Amino acid sequence: MPLIKRCLSLHRTTLFFALVLLAQWALLFTILTPSWDAGFYYAYARSIAFDGDLHLGNDLLLGYPGAAHDWVANNNHERVTVTGRVHAHFAIGSALFWVPWLVFLRLGAALLPAVAGAPTVLTGYEWWFLGVTAVFSMFMGWCAFYLNWRMLYKLFAPRPAFFTTLTFLFATSLLYYQFREPHYSHTASAFTTTLVVWFWLQRHMKKPSWRSGALIGALIGAASLVRWQHVIYVALPIVSALMWWVAPSAATRFAKWRQGSVYLLAVGLSALVVFSLQLWIWYLFFGSWVTVPQGGAFMLWSALYLRPLLFSTFHGLFTWMPATLPAVVGLVVIGPKNKRLVAPLAVVLLLSIYINASVSDWYGGGGFGPRRFVSELSIFMLGYGALLHWLAGKKPFLGWLGAPMALFFGLHNWILLRYALSDKLGGRILSNYPDYRWADMSLLHFAQQLWGYLPQVVRNPADFFILSGSPLHTMMHAGWRAAIPHLVVLILTALFSIPAAMGLTAYLKRK
Repeated sequence: MPLIKRCLSLHRTTLFFALVLLAQWALLFTILTPSWDAGFYYAYARSIAFDGDLHLGNDLLLGYPGAAHDWVANNNHERVTVTGRVHAHFAIGSALFWVPWLVFLRLGAALLPAVAGAPTVLTGYEWWFLGVTAVFSMFMGWCAFYLNWRMLYKLFAPRPAFFTTLTFLFATSLLYYQFREPHYSHTASAFTTTLVVWFWLQRHMKKPSWRSGALIGALIGAASLVRWQHVIYVALPIVSALMWWVAPSAATRFAKWRQGSVYLLAVGLSALVVFSLQLWIWYLFFGSWVTVPQGGAFMLWSALYLRPLLFSTFHGLFTWMPATLPAVVGLVVIGPKNKRLVAPLAVVLLLSIYINASVSDWYGGGGFGPRRFVSELSIFMLGYGALLHWLAGKKPFLGWLGAPMALFFGLHNWILLRYALSDKLGGRILSNYPDYRWADMSLLHFAQQLWGYLPQVVRNPADFFILSGSPLHTMMHAGWRAAIPHLVVLILTALFSIPAAMGLTAYLKRK
């Protein structure tokens, strides 16, 4: 107890979570050549930084030697659109975070060719390019948790903020995409949507202005560049403005309607200006300013898959990320007394559920868990923290439930992380469109299978916690020299990322 209480101070908690990140990196992080979705995201960045043309065929070919064999066998470089470009139906935003790193590393390698045995001709798929961009994505995920922790610290109290952040550091699909597949879009997704929620929280209780509207609109536009469905976050300023409009007396209502309208106009225009980059990308690749690149059958707007999306043992939200269930309960519990806080967040969450239930591959393809809900990290953490805060208000000792809950939810997700991809826990897809049949087992069978791995955890904890390809695994099986690339990219990225994080911290202190 005294140790936890000491950890709850602002500076000590920051250091504690930094050490947690370092431990996660040592146990989980791996440097892989991007494949599948990540292959396209990285090809965008490589094409901009090296070729400046967004013709992705050569970029994909350069990555094939180290990529997954089943992805290479698809020959994605040969699939072209009506404009003659590779059929890349992914958002551009994640790649933009990596472009400065690729440019910087390319210039550095050209100036210092002896460093790390740099070859004369660089492809962009050397280990230092892949490693630095992967570590940077890892840091973006951590910054999302850091911002959410600061929000919870301000909204509730140190203890629920601490236990909520500790829980979600381990209890969501982001754990996999932050460390095992960091070239997917999910860390950038969690980071950008967290920025939107953080800024909205600074302003939603205050008088809106065109300046605040323009800024949150730009943030929503940037988040939508990472994943298109993030456009639903425009509901935060819209619902807040509606609630602000109906609150005043009749004497002041006209003035507030005018001010709120200017605010929402600034939100919409700013978001559109930023998102216009994606519209241009669509036009460049598909010949249309607005399109669904996956095809018309990709979205089935009847929300046909609502039940499996939430409850299926094959990637269902509440079965694979059960920490989200108390998070929803927390939003419901505090909602009546905190309508201006909860109502906009609830609208975004409901829209996210509806959209994800309308996607033909509601299960997220071959990914890990309900990965598309990583976008709502802030909403789930706010709900979970609210529940812990509410429990502590009823009985102080209930506030300490956060500790065993963190252990349970974290262990649940780590078992899935360790065994689900190889053993297909929870079921599997039998066929794709138009049938989309899935075989999911009963909840009881799923729980028995999942927790049946506990004896293995006890017998061989090293095999359970240290995943293959991680820095610690590499040092244990191939010696410390084999882990040097891991250390180099971590240090190099940290040298530039930590000052930025310190600047963000100083800014938040002023708030």
